This record gives sequence, structure tokens and C-alpha cells, in this order.
Amino acid sequence: MVTEGPQDNATERGFENILTRQEILSAISAYCENPTIIKELRDKDGVYLLEIKGIRKIEKDDAEYIYQRKGTFPNGSDSLVTSIMVVPQSGLPEIVSEYDAVTKKWIV
Repeated sequence: MVTEGPQDNATERGFENILTRQEILSAISAYCENPTIIKELRDKDGVYLLEIKGIRKIEKDDAEYIYQRKGTFPNGSDSLVTSIMVVPQSGLPEIVSEYDAVTKKWIV
């Protein structure tokens, strides 16, 4: 699991639970082996976009995983849900999990 770089603290904003980088990597590791962070964007609350390359656990091929937090962000992007998406080399992007802020669990 990748752990280099600064770590952030979990904060709460309203009903939304802001996940730490470690919590995001832990969720992605359910789908991905040998994760390598290729892009990380933050705002005042913490990580809002994390792009990771790795090997899909079941298919055993290279893929990119994208974590996007719910909200509107400084880079102009926005998202209605906190989710993890997989982008395989030979396929279409697919949401593999969404975060439920009430139960604080990932929904597959």
C-alpha cells in the first residue's frame, strides 16, 4: 500500500465525512494490487481527487483508479457522490463503489 507524502486528518463538513488519503487507499486496495499514486488534488478539507495506477486483482491487467469526493472543487470539477471509478486499459470507465456518508461504508 502506498503511504508516502503528507497525511491528512479526517474532518467532517455537515453530513459529509471527508476521507483521509489512507482511508481512500485502503478502499482502492480492495480492487487494486501495487497501487501507485499518479495525481492527487486537495482543497482546504483534504483530498478530493486521487488517481492511482495498479493491477486489477481479479482481471490481472493494468488499470487506473480514480477517487472523486462529493462536491465542487477549485479545478472546476464537481461530483454529486463520493466514488471510486476504474478505467481499464481495454475498456470503458466504470464506477466500482460509492461512499455512503450516513453509514460511512463503501457500497459496491
